Amino acid sequence: LKNTKNKHTRLKNMNSNNSNNNTQNREFDLIIWGATGFTGKLACAYLSNDRSKFYSYNLQNVCTSQNKKDRRTIKWAVAGRSKSKLSSLLSSVSAPSSTPIFVIPSIDDANKPLIDDMVSKTKCIVSLAGPFQLYS
Repeated sequence: LKNTKNKHTRLKNMNSNNSNNNTQNREFDLIIWGATGFTGKLACAYLSNDRSKFYSYNLQNVCTSQNKKDRRTIKWAVAGRSKSKLSSLLSSVSAPSSTPIFVIPSIDDANKPLIDDMVSKTKCIVSLAGPFQLYS
């Protein structure tokens, strides 16, 4: 029991004292990983308010708060293996041309600096890379 208490105290202290865990000042609210797949395209269309991709959903101003006092745009980016595919995707969903792209050829130790850089810039990574029956 004593070890468990110490373990929880260490984790709590690590989380509260580690400035790397502070997500409030990150450049992006979210990054879509696996953006060029079916689900990723829908997520990007949703974030860019592209109503043409949603046939049975009433898409209304999804990227801003409903409270006018707190209205702000969600800061988002895309990530995947192919810059040309990501660029094409962003064009197809009418995303702003300034939407950032993170290219990471594969998720392995060789690309750890690229992955660390991407993770350090966002509050949340939405992983939509499939196939979901293997990677869910």
